[in-house]
Amino acid sequence: MLRDTFRFSRRETDVALGILMGLRPTDIAQTLSISVETVRSHLKSAMAKAGCTQQAQLALLLARLPSET
Repeated sequence: MLRDTFRFSRRETDVALGILMGLRPTDIAQTLSISVETVRSHLKSAMAKAGCTQQAQLALLLARLPSET
């Protein structure tokens, strides 16, 4: 759904879902086996595509989306 709604890449989706789950960028980096800088890059791109300027704003926006069933 995120990929369709916001045109997120696969990694932007992974990072955005990590943020939604309350993970820190360092935790996301470890989970995905990528650097924290790469997580921040994906996060910045996802936030821009979603029209958000803050990480918390992105998490709130994603939390309000209808869940996929």
